[in-house]
Amino acid sequence: MKILNKTRWNTGDILKLLRECFRRIGEDIREYTIEVVDARSPTVRGWGSYHRKWMKLCLPTRGYVQGADGKSVLSPLTELTGNRTVRIAQVAMHESDHTRGLHHGDMLPSWKMPCDWARDYVIRRKPPKPKPTMEERVRRRYERVLELIKQKERKLKLMRTSLRKLYKRKKYYERKFSKNQGKVGSANEVDRDGERCED
Repeated sequence: MKILNKTRWNTGDILKLLRECFRRIGEDIREYTIEVVDARSPTVRGWGSYHRKWMKLCLPTRGYVQGADGKSVLSPLTELTGNRTVRIAQVAMHESDHTRGLHHGDMLPSWKMPCDWARDYVIRRKPPKPKPTMEERVRRRYERVLELIKQKERKLKLMRTSLRKLYKRKKYYERKFSKNQGKVGSANEVDRDGERCED
């Protein structure tokens, strides 16, 4: 199995939910490639490839919550649980049906799939990455400079090798030219001598 998690959500939490989804439908999750990305909208969406073990899931980063005045407000989410994890399970199972070659007319709509079992799952945010210290930043830049030096030295070595070969070819053609000029010069001398003899 290959999961490409490009979201802000915890990969381990996503895997727990998806493993249970695939276990319930009798599919081997290890055969799948699953790409997970952030959704632009506050809803869960997905795509599944027909006859290929690949799917893509879009998980929301924002959702509607009840504000202090009782109105729904779109705000950043700190975790996915309850109805949202139910919806993720429904979409994942729906897309897995597509990977087995089923079309919409051959299966239930995703929102009708019984996935209340997923209500208690929680998908948390990834822990924030610690900021690198000044020493770590300097070390990374130094290592980058070393890598660039290696690349330039490799290119320089190739250029020198190529230049040596070109010099050899240059000398080869210069020798050819000098030989040809010698032959032409000697032939001209014979002709001139012959003309003098006839006179």
